[in-house]
Amino acid sequence: IMIACVVAYILYKNEKGIKMPFVPVEEFNKTIILIFITDFAYAMILMGYNLYMPVYLQEDLGLSPLQSGFVIFPISLAWLALNFSLDKIEAKMSRKGLYIFAFTLLMACGILVFVGTSSPVFIGFSLLLAGMSFGTVYTKNSVITQEETAPENMKRMMSLYTLTKSLGNSIGATIMGYTYALSFTFIKFHIHNVILLTFIILIVLIIMWVCCYRQQTHTLKV
Repeated sequence: IMIACVVAYILYKNEKGIKMPFVPVEEFNKTIILIFITDFAYAMILMGYNLYMPVYLQEDLGLSPLQSGFVIFPISLAWLALNFSLDKIEAKMSRKGLYIFAFTLLMACGILVFVGTSSPVFIGFSLLLAGMSFGTVYTKNSVITQEETAPENMKRMMSLYTLTKSLGNSIGATIMGYTYALSFTFIKFHIHNVILLTFIILIVLIIMWVCCYRQQTHTLKV
């Protein structure tokens, strides 16, 4: 991580003075930086649910791989369904409010999973909230990145957006796996470790959006 920070700084200094940079650093305003951080964090959380929830269901509850797949399927179902109605939800909220709403949904899902950890059916219904949260955040992240980016840099910014998500998935799979394997005397199931870590990440995101984001009038750049 330290090496990555040093390389990122060197890259920033170098790309800032280039006419056609590989990384268009001038596009990274406060909103874009917040979006990329949110994207990275949510990619990590997604790995916790997609990878280690099935592991828990199979190892601790004795479900088959097919059964555990059906339990986490509501994430994808709610994610898809949310995309058809997000515009109506967004019309009633500010951008900040929409993100806080999404973070709250995922925290509510985690709380419900804590309560009904031993019931696969209850977990499945709880994961509908997670799917709604992921659908809201990922869809809005993509749209805002395009809205905030100049046309000549949009392809590169969307590539960096995708790269950020991929890095979050890779790093998240490792961190969530390590967290899942930890043993605490006050934790009964390993999946609780993952849920607690997602709570910490979500609290940090909520604080960042409350403190750092300032609502502005946004127009689509064409």
